[in-house]
Amino acid sequence: MPANSSLNRYLLKIGGWSAILSGIFFVVVTIYIFGVLGSFGFVPEMFDDHTLLHPWVAEHTRLYQISWLFYFLTQLFLLPVPLTLAHYFGGGDEKQIALAKLSKLLGTASVTIAIISPVIFYAITPITAEAYVEFSGQVEAQSLTIIISELLTDIPKEIRLFSEVILGIWLTIVGYLFLDANRSRVVGWLVLAMGVWTLFVVILKIFNPFTPLEDFLGLLLAISYLFIGVHLLRT
Repeated sequence: MPANSSLNRYLLKIGGWSAILSGIFFVVVTIYIFGVLGSFGFVPEMFDDHTLLHPWVAEHTRLYQISWLFYFLTQLFLLPVPLTLAHYFGGGDEKQIALAKLSKLLGTASVTIAIISPVIFYAITPITAEAYVEFSGQVEAQSLTIIISELLTDIPKEIRLFSEVILGIWLTIVGYLFLDANRSRVVGWLVLAMGVWTLFVVILKIFNPFTPLEDFLGLLLAISYLFIGVHLLRT
């Protein structure tokens, strides 16, 4: 890998702080959903039951949108991290250089795809929720609204799921690079384990969409990002 003198210190600082901020906002999202939204009667199961979600969103639209704004920020701050890590590992042997370039492509693709999801949820769900409430008492109209809402929101769900598959592969490669380049065994094993765990949770969710394991995936990812960020800042 590059000698310390050949590393771009500013890029490491940007990537380090970006990873830390992404981790912080993942924690914020978790606390916000289970703490703040929970105090207003929201439960995570509502994400999969639009007959429960729509009346709640219609009454608490801004609170709901803020949750997706926070999630958007987790991905926005994560965007510079793949580039930074590729630079960090890009001066090693041929294998490390190849894996660093591959990790940059996978990480950037994962984050770019994931950014789309919260934007769609932020924009669409309040509209369908308002329509659902306005059609109160009209069973057929409400049923049609639910069908349209599920069709529209299934798209970002699948987009997010696809991005998490790539995310798991990216984290696995990054964890391996930390170990192979002998940079930090603690960060390496943590990130590698998180990558494998992410892939496991995503595959499980494909076969069981109602698995509760994904509810806390963001919190575990936050720990990985915080460790990565601190390590980059200390380099």
